[in-house]
Amino acid sequence: MANYVLMKMRSRKRADCSVLALQFAAGLSYEDAEARLTFAGRKPNCGVYSSIFDKLGFEQRPDLSCMTVGKALDSMQSGRFVVFIAGHFFAVVDGRIFDNHFTNVNCRVQMVHEMPLDNPGVLGQYPYLEKIVALDKLPDMRAINFRRLWTS
Repeated sequence: MANYVLMKMRSRKRADCSVLALQFAAGLSYEDAEARLTFAGRKPNCGVYSSIFDKLGFEQRPDLSCMTVGKALDSMQSGRFVVFIAGHFFAVVDGRIFDNHFTNVNCRVQMVHEMPLDNPGVLGQYPYLEKIVALDKLPDMRAINFRRLWTS
């Protein structure tokens, strides 16, 4: 099973999950990720279509769409990915999910974009990363008390 990295932070702006996904997949600062998405066509405080990552040099992986997140993670054990599920983006780096809230592993993947190996980026150190929790040890999603998890 893949590891899950919950980030102890709130989104800085409205509808910025694409910015956070790019930040962690490419190893950029938040401001740099936001600037690149703006250059590619993202409007402030608005969501984006998953095709915006094509403009940034990511490659589509249609073979991973229509799977559940848990099943698709088996194919994402190495590499850097931006995953789009119904209305939300998150990053997967070497099999670890980087997200600012828990994403149900039973959700269907709409599209996966992979960062090419010739442009791997460097994942920096982020002081707001929370505990790494193995997916098989997570309780039922309805039973998770995120405030207690983030403050402990």
